[in-house]
Amino acid sequence: MRKRAGILLIVCGLALAAVTAVLVMGIARQAAAASQAQVRQVLVVVASRDIYEQTPVTADTLEVKAFPADFAPPGAFPSVSAVLDRFVDRPAVASGFIPKGGIVVAGQLQSAPNVNLSERIPAGMVVMWLPMPDLLAGENVLKPGDHVDVLLTAPVRAEDSDKQTATLSTQTTLQNVQIYRIGEDELNGAPPTASNQPSTAQSGVVGSGSTARAQTGPTAKRAIGVLVDHQDAVTLKFVKDAGGTIDLVTRSDADQQIVGTDGVTLDSLADRFRFRIPQPVQQTNPARPTP
Repeated sequence: MRKRAGILLIVCGLALAAVTAVLVMGIARQAAAASQAQVRQVLVVVASRDIYEQTPVTADTLEVKAFPADFAPPGAFPSVSAVLDRFVDRPAVASGFIPKGGIVVAGQLQSAPNVNLSERIPAGMVVMWLPMPDLLAGENVLKPGDHVDVLLTAPVRAEDSDKQTATLSTQTTLQNVQIYRIGEDELNGAPPTASNQPSTAQSGVVGSGSTARAQTGPTAKRAIGVLVDHQDAVTLKFVKDAGGTIDLVTRSDADQQIVGTDGVTLDSLADRFRFRIPQPVQQTNPARPTP
């Protein structure tokens, strides 16, 4: 009897051990599955380098990284464009120190204070102001950052025997001139809002360009500022006042060299394209009959 009871206890112990092993293995599997489960993540904007107080917050100071959704702070931005688009009137600056890798939230940013134009012009350069060419006045064809060449057609005095005669001559003057500002749209600055765009009209000269961005009506931009050094500003002043016609041609960003061009006159145009130059009709007197 005692022997049978002992065997029964042994069997019960083995069964209990087996159940315990099964339970332990199940718990282990659940723990492994839980550890391997992916944590839901969201994209947040972080500082790509240390950003100090009152310094600009630009695209190159920010980057996007994945972060656990449950721990993302309120006010975090999902993309760099979301940060920049928040500040359309003036660029964003940091309201306090943002360390590298720190998540950028709305409360850490503010609009940059207004500064005058002279503070934004590079040292050694000036902005020469010109009226927007009539052909471009109703269209936002050119924009800050574009490069243009200035072509001039002006009357040139030439010696012709004992008297002076004026003939038109066309030549490229300044080359690879950068447009700094058009109206209130400025290079490296936020685009202006529709409410503060200029509406006054000025007379201009004919020009040409590319990459149209339509804007018509009274808000069309009428003033253009080009970034030049002091000597080129004097040259451009003379070109503007020379009494001829100025045209602007848009230049490729990949084309930085100064190109030598030949001045064009009626004579050179006729020689190159083989125009026929009209000759005066010579009158001949018929021989009078002999009386």
